[in-house]
Amino acid sequence: MRRCFCKRAFAVVLAIAMVLAGLPALGYQKVKADPGDSFTLEDDPKFTYTILADGTTVYISRYTPEESDVITELTIPDTVTYEDVTYTVVSIGNNVFSSSDFTKVTLPDTITYIDDNAFFRCNKLKEINLPDSITEIGEYAFSECTALDAITFPSSLKIIGYGAFDECYNLACDIIFPEGLQKIESRAFHATRLGNIILPSSLTELGDQVFYSKFPPKSITINSTAVSMEVSYEYQIGSL
Repeated sequence: MRRCFCKRAFAVVLAIAMVLAGLPALGYQKVKADPGDSFTLEDDPKFTYTILADGTTVYISRYTPEESDVITELTIPDTVTYEDVTYTVVSIGNNVFSSSDFTKVTLPDTITYIDDNAFFRCNKLKEINLPDSITEIGEYAFSECTALDAITFPSSLKIIGYGAFDECYNLACDIIFPEGLQKIESRAFHATRLGNIILPSSLTELGDQVFYSKFPPKSITINSTAVSMEVSYEYQIGSL
């Protein structure tokens, strides 16, 4: 009887040991981040990233530099690695950089979307590149960026949102909008000083008061048969 009890006890201990051997150390197990989760990086905590639905891409959802940081030139990374997973940075979130003091921003060629108010009232911003990956610029994304004096739109761009460059007083450059651009929403360049404008044949929608300004464009060339400014010419580019 005693020998049988010992055998049973040994069998129980052995079974428990085998189960434990097959389990990870629960206290140290890493939990994979899910879509919708946000994180910051220890070596660069000023950016907060939020994981998108596909689980492989993120957008910058918050910008919180230290009070002592003086950042005049900002570079956005193309990828970030968190918990051994590498994510591609594809978007700048709503209102993330508004009222910041940057003079120059460099975007990676992974960015496809700049959300509403992303750089709103960055009135020291003089230079920003728009890489050939961006498909949409959101509402008021660069509104009141009064130091911005030049911009080049990429061939990938499809939509310029409502008021996107509203009140960019010093944007006194010629703009050739790229073929492939489909929509310029209302007031996109309202109260903005511009030079000569060329609209592409791909344009299918031109909102109201797009170029309405105290300093209207020097000229506007329309290559699209889908839009017209003849009927509302004064309404579109008349002075304030």
